[in-house]
Amino acid sequence: MECLKSSLPPPLFRVPELDGKVALVSDTRVSGVSHGAIGVHCSPEAAVGGPIGLVRDGDVIEFDLLKGSIHLEVSDTELDQRASTATSKQPQHTRGYLADFAHTVTQAHEGCVSHWVLKQ
Repeated sequence: MECLKSSLPPPLFRVPELDGKVALVSDTRVSGVSHGAIGVHCSPEAAVGGPIGLVRDGDVIEFDLLKGSIHLEVSDTELDQRASTATSKQPQHTRGYLADFAHTVTQAHEGCVSHWVLKQ
């Protein structure tokens, strides 16, 4: 499977020509994508230095849905080089609900909820 970082509309995955040929692997929180192989809420997210942020267009990603495994076909040396030049993007919102969410939400494997919810 080849990687393409793009903003593709969810209905695109429902066309017969792509059935069984396209999978969605993302660290985003999406809705409306419910056809084909889907791996969303990969954690940790790219925004906090997760490995999904090191994936580049053209990279091959192999995954087995039944085994629950995923493998990026890129050498450790190449991943180390990409990580050394990676930059983190700070949240663009500085006040209000979105700022609070960006600064307090947990990663997908922790439920995508505010930290304070877990402390109760």
